Amino acid sequence: MARQLKTLDIISGGRVGWNAVTTGTKEVAYNFSDQPLPDTTTRYEMAFEMMEAVQTLWGTFGENAYITDKTSGQFADMSQIKPAGYQGKYYQVKGALPIPATPQGQPPIFQAGPSVEGIKLGGRFASGVYANPFSIEEATAYRTALKQSAIAHGRNPDEIHMFSGFMFTIGDTFAKSGDVPPQ
Repeated sequence: MARQLKTLDIISGGRVGWNAVTTGTKEVAYNFSDQPLPDTTTRYEMAFEMMEAVQTLWGTFGENAYITDKTSGQFADMSQIKPAGYQGKYYQVKGALPIPATPQGQPPIFQAGPSVEGIKLGGRFASGVYANPFSIEEATAYRTALKQSAIAHGRNPDEIHMFSGFMFTIGDTFAKSGDVPPQ
């Protein structure tokens, strides 16, 4: 995952983003593993670790490590390449990712999910969060929770952009639009 995203980010000139999704159906989960779909808490634990491991790998190749000196034949300054050394419950990564740093540091990460786990994940990793609130109050509460999560993870909450969806209910009159059952 780290190699694919960073490589695409470099060759696209910084136009790659990662939409981090914890799969919610067993049919989709079987695209990634022959194991049964884990419960929600486990899926978010795995997502948290995956994102930590990927970001750790993205940081192993120093910003100025890429040299490509044709005269000396040196590709990189090895003192600026550090092994990942990531050890988690679900993912372990020892080595470095031998891909130069991208201009913006890393691809932006997007996340959606209003659950407690989703807000924690967004607060820790996301550049942008997609939300689908049903009211201004719900949107405000979600944004507040997301900001608190960012602060709890040592981040500036203004670094996380919130994108809201819109839902329309149409009727002959405003009053009748509220009586329309969901379709």
